[in-house]
Amino acid sequence: MPTLTAAPAICYINRASGKTITATTAASGYAASNLNNARMSSSWRSTALTAQRLVADLTSATDIDVIALLGFNGEDDATLTAKTSENSDLSSHEYSSGSVNAFDTTYTAKLSDTPVYGRHTITFPGTTQNSRYVGYDTLNDSGNPDTYLQGRVLWAGPVWQPPYGMAYESEMLEEMVGNPGAERYLRIWKLTLKGLTEAQSRELLSILRNKLRSGRYLIVPRPTLTATFVNEAIYATLAEPAKRRAMPTKTVTWSVDVAFREVED
Repeated sequence: MPTLTAAPAICYINRASGKTITATTAASGYAASNLNNARMSSSWRSTALTAQRLVADLTSATDIDVIALLGFNGEDDATLTAKTSENSDLSSHEYSSGSVNAFDTTYTAKLSDTPVYGRHTITFPGTTQNSRYVGYDTLNDSGNPDTYLQGRVLWAGPVWQPPYGMAYESEMLEEMVGNPGAERYLRIWKLTLKGLTEAQSRELLSILRNKLRSGRYLIVPRPTLTATFVNEAIYATLAEPAKRRAMPTKTVTWSVDVAFREVED
């Protein structure tokens, strides 16, 4: 991926899915391996609130544009360091965010006004990293009232962004699901990407239609360029099949319409 821009970012495959993930500590029934599937209903929990490390072994050097811990229960003053490395303890790192606040500029996915599965903390290194090991070092939240740290999915992988100069439109909606009195609100993000070449439109459709992937996406409407963290994100599936259409301009260009629906599980 070229240098990150402020355009919408589609994180479309999780290279950590199904891989070995280790943690400094893990409570009984909440192993680090729970972080390597696509579901938000399972989780890792620590037995301590400081100096925790999560590491995914991608088995070989892999291109990484984004690192994320989904469903993190950290409080507003929780800190962490995102890293990529060729060492399993994340030492001699190839990328490090430095110790940063997990939620300084991050607004995250929710299933209601109160996040059911916790918030997401997401880091863009800014340029593609090529590393075997990726994760979070020195997770700290000493005052967490849960008395443990928790995460649900560890994500690391590539990012697709619109090419420079391309136009886009986005709209965030909410859908109410569940029984009366116990409703939950899921967000739907609708996106129209305009001014694509035919090759670019086909590339995006290929990304969105690849049945070999988990069918889950991490969608970041507008990455923040003044910090390593993002200001909004949803963990989602396709709400409907993506559609491509030609645009009547002097030079034929293409647009792609796609809608992503926040996952419940």
